[in-house]
Amino acid sequence: MDMDEAKALPQAEVTETTTQEPQEKVPKEGLQEKKLILYAVIAVVVILVLVIGGIVLMARHPQATATVRDIAIVFVAVMTFFIGVAVLVLLVQLTILVKVLREEIAPMMAALQETLATVRGTTAFVSESVVSPVVKAASFAAGVKRVAGNVLGFARAVKRGQSKSATGGKNDVQE
Repeated sequence: MDMDEAKALPQAEVTETTTQEPQEKVPKEGLQEKKLILYAVIAVVVILVLVIGGIVLMARHPQATATVRDIAIVFVAVMTFFIGVAVLVLLVQLTILVKVLREEIAPMMAALQETLATVRGTTAFVSESVVSPVVKAASFAAGVKRVAGNVLGFARAVKRGQSKSATGGKNDVQE
């Protein structure tokens, strides 16, 4: 009895732990959503404080605002230059890709289609040259076997008929 109780005990523990896991996951997911909402609210508040503070500082210090404006214009111009260079590099890469596709992939596809046509021709040739004669030979062999079986069966029947008449029908075999 101790062995049965020992076997039943771990099973009960397993079912308890499996029933507790989903209950723990539900509050964690809700807690993560609450944290995400809290972080979003904090981010919006910080951005609003920075915007309002910037507006107040720009209104109080117009000369500093002009300097910051000039720096921002230069920064935007430099970023526009880098973005333009990146777009040009992307266009060059796209041109190279199209060239590769035309010069390498298209001939490869043509060769693949040619190989496929060759395989189809080879399949047709093998079917006509090898498979058809083998099927015809097998059919002929089956026919010969059937004819031989019929001839031998007829010979046996004739032989049985002769033996019946000789013995007076005592060796009668039922089929």
